[in-house]
This record gives sequence, structure tokens and C-alpha cells, in this order.
Amino acid sequence: MKKNKRVIVLLCMLIGTIGISMAYFVGKTIFEGTGATTEARTATVNGTMLNVDGSLEFNDVDIYPGHQNLSKLSVSVEEGTELILYDLIWKGINGLSSNLKYTVYKAREDVEASITCEKKKKVENGKQYLYEECEQKGFEELGAIIGSGKIKTSEVEENVVLVSNEYIGGKEEKKNTYYVVLEYQNLDKDQYEEDKEKKFEGEVTVEGSKTSADIIIAKIYKKEGETNKVVDKIPTKEEGYVLDVENSKCDKNAYIRLNGEEGVEIMGIKEVGVICELYYKELGGES
Repeated sequence: MKKNKRVIVLLCMLIGTIGISMAYFVGKTIFEGTGATTEARTATVNGTMLNVDGSLEFNDVDIYPGHQNLSKLSVSVEEGTELILYDLIWKGINGLSSNLKYTVYKAREDVEASITCEKKKKVENGKQYLYEECEQKGFEELGAIIGSGKIKTSEVEENVVLVSNEYIGGKEEKKNTYYVVLEYQNLDKDQYEEDKEKKFEGEVTVEGSKTSADIIIAKIYKKEGETNKVVDKIPTKEEGYVLDVENSKCDKNAYIRLNGEEGVEIMGIKEVGVICELYYKELGGES
């Protein structure tokens, strides 16, 4: 981790809800896809090995628009790993004629969640419309919705960032668990002919996050005798000062630690705009 320049940013916590999805179209979709690989994978982020398990599956046969599928993913690291900031990414090809809508939940632990879809039909103006209604069960235990969007239809491999600025390691969790809902959306045409031999396939991996957010350093104090004086730059070891970890502090439950002799790391950040105050004392001196 770079010295006090990378900060963890978490999206606002939103409560997942149980819902009904409906869509209509003329005709019926029957296709078989290989889905994503189900083998566990590893990825290296900033020299640290992360384990990625699970896949985005969407290879159900005989489905109608409105169909939903639930996949479980996890990212883990070994005990003692330094704090890592990463993006959760799907790499693959959505060969279907429809974009797939995705919603990502982050759970504190494994939960018993499921989706049950029921085929429906109706007739309007002499045309038969087929669709699915889906019921989500156990979603109140999944926790926050931390990402959503669309995996667009494409003939070439795409990288889709499902969730950005996730963190793992340090004194935080050693395993993150995600549940992803994929929904087959409705198009105003006969999707049977479009998708009967098409495939959705790829794999889930992680990459180092390319974004960051600022920590607000409200004040820097330098101890001179019995007085802590506010200064506008960080005192250095050459000037005879070292960080006073015991008295330095941040709000929102974040905390400060030394990285080497002079490096400063802000840890446990779970919100944007963490405000910190840094105290420096003379080398060999008391707090």
C-alpha cells in the first residue's frame, strides 16, 4: 500500500428488498450457455495473492424475459495480509441479444438466499406474451446493495466492474462474500430466434482499484517542549521527530499506524471523508 495515499471508499449501505420482476415478449427463449468457469482462481494485486471463488452463471434452459439467476462469489486472502483495495470484475462475452441487468449484494457471511421464477403468459390483441415472475427469498439477510448496472451485449470480450473500491486484509475481513442477481431483460422483439444458440460466458476476477479518495488531515501537531504546535507540513526524522501513534487520531473508527520508520497509514476506513489529526513528538521523547 502506498503511504497514506490510498483510501478505502465504501458505497452507501442500502437495504436489499424482496421484489417481483416482470417482462413481456412474443415467443419463447431456449438457449444453452456454458456460463462462467466454476474453478477457483487467484489474482495478484500490488504483489498480494487474492483467491477468487465462484462465477456468474446464466446458462438456464427454457427461460422467458424477467428470468433471474443468483450467483455466489467470494474473495479471500491469507492471515496477516496487508490491506488491499480492489475492484471485482467480470471478464467475458455476453452474446445474447439483451443486456443482462446485475445487482450485487455484500453479505457478512454465507446465507440461504434463493430466487424462484414462475412462467406466465397472457394474450393481448391476438398475440401471446410469455414472461416470468420471480420471487426472491432470504434477501433480507444479504446486507447492502453495493453495485448495479448492465452487462451489455457484445461480440468481443468486455471487462465489467461489478463493484469498485472493495477492501480486504489488514485488521479487516479476510474473506468477502458477494451475491449477484442477473436478470434477462425484455426486448420489443422475438428473442427466441435471437438467442436460441447464443452464449453468456466469462469469469470473475479482481484487479487493483484505479480510484481513490482523499483523507482530510485536519491538523498536524509538533510537540515543542510541553506544547503541541500546529504546523503546515509533516515533521521528518531528520528534523528529530516521529509520529506519536498513541495520540494521533481519526474519526469514523479509523485509526493510524506507522509503516516503517516514517510512513503513515490510515487503517479501518469505511466511509468517505475521514478526518484525522496527526501528532509528532521528538525522537526519544515522551508523548
